[in-house]
Amino acid sequence: MRRDELCLVDMFEAAVAAATFVRDVDEAAFLASEMIFPSR
Repeated sequence: MRRDELCLVDMFEAAVAAATFVRDVDEAAFLASEMIFPSR
């Protein structure tokens, strides 16, 4: 069970990091970002 709990913690931390990364980014900046869309 501990392994499942650690997996959930990892998913939660990744979601928080993603939300923090895009918190102050508007749609135009998001779509133009080379970091978000590196192949554009």
